[in-house]
Amino acid sequence: MSKDHQINKSIKFQLQEDKAHVSHGEINFQKQFFKSFVFNHKGFETSELDHDENDEVIYCFSIRSKILSVLFRKTDDDIESYRIALEGQGYKLNVEVRTKSLIRKQYNPYYQMYKYDKLGVAKRYKDLFIKQNKRLDDDEDDDENEINYLMIDNHILKGFLDNVNSSSTEDFKLEVNEKNFSITAFTKGIYIKEKEILKQPMAINIIFSTEELLDLKLWSSNTQDKQIIYRLKDFKTFLNLGNGSDFIEIWFIKPGDPILFEINKNDVTIQFVQVTDGENNHINLEKNTKVIPKEQIIKKSKKQAIKNPTKTNNDVIYDHTEELTNEFGAEPMFVPEDEDYQEPQPPRNLPPPPIPNLQNDISIEDDIQQDQDMSHESSPNRNDEISWGGDHDLNKENKISQLIQNSKKDESRLINEAKIKYLNSLKSNNKKRKLKKNQDSIEEEELGPTQNIHNIKGIFD
Repeated sequence: MSKDHQINKSIKFQLQEDKAHVSHGEINFQKQFFKSFVFNHKGFETSELDHDENDEVIYCFSIRSKILSVLFRKTDDDIESYRIALEGQGYKLNVEVRTKSLIRKQYNPYYQMYKYDKLGVAKRYKDLFIKQNKRLDDDEDDDENEINYLMIDNHILKGFLDNVNSSSTEDFKLEVNEKNFSITAFTKGIYIKEKEILKQPMAINIIFSTEELLDLKLWSSNTQDKQIIYRLKDFKTFLNLGNGSDFIEIWFIKPGDPILFEINKNDVTIQFVQVTDGENNHINLEKNTKVIPKEQIIKKSKKQAIKNPTKTNNDVIYDHTEELTNEFGAEPMFVPEDEDYQEPQPPRNLPPPPIPNLQNDISIEDDIQQDQDMSHESSPNRNDEISWGGDHDLNKENKISQLIQNSKKDESRLINEAKIKYLNSLKSNNKKRKLKKNQDSIEEEELGPTQNIHNIKGIFD
């Protein structure tokens, strides 16, 4: 390779395998399950046959699940029996369906040979568990690789998952100790730069006493809870294969090791093996859940409005600027505020409204223009005057009383105008109603004799 095409040493490729997504399901049917069962390996080639751990002859093949799902998607109530046969020469699976209405359906899908590879997790776990039960030496130290076992009713797990939205929950957690048993369905949150949420975290948990369990054996002397996390999707499919009255047996060791579930009913054994999550099992979800605080939309005012007026030597001045400030601020709800943007403040240096003070001896100057409203009755020859003492107090009181009377007159005038307007509207509405009634009566009188429904007459009547 030339120097111009050398790979940079800082570039690295990393491949990672998520073992927590590995699962295996298996269903074993006993011979008593079938009405008739015959297996003759003489019709097959010797190279196509295998032997199991008990040295029994086994013939293995695989078929696409999509084909079987089409055949057994709708099982009608009138089906009487199924018949399955192997054709070793043509690698065909003969499926025959007979109904009570004497209809026979036949299917012949092809299959492929499959090398026997028995998953030994179930046998290994059960053998270790039996050996542990036979030990009589209680002084022997417990091993962290010992098998933990529990038995639970299927309706507890199935009822819990029926109330959980499977589309929004991905993982399932089992937590058990000597007193309590906990199950949790959750989804981990995914964040981008700790600001944007790619996936919203959620968790649903239920805790009950271990007395609800049918059986429980925890072999480790450690007082910490046993925690196992695994994927929820395939586990929910396994639970749907059983009824609410069935019981589930569970064997597990520690996080990262497979967990074994088993249901036994009517000569059928359903086994499900799921690899648990060994990396994120001991993470505390509460501590590692990042909560993004909401942006502050409402800005509180730094300064509170002045409750008591500020007294000066001349007049009483009220500071109304703080009362006019917006409680919610000038920040928009969705658009971020610019750094150069400043919240508009009302002017603080506006001249205060003149309010007369009865305790001051300084006279009040009133400049009244000629085009002032006629409601304020003022003398046309009045001039500005400056005085003090008792006469000034009398003049001020007269002016104040005159202003009060004028305001009362204006208020009564507005009320009278509103009343008159309301009465006029009522009169106009009554006139319209009367006109409409008159028009309706005129139209009824103009109807001919044949338009009277109650007295219908023919042409020759």
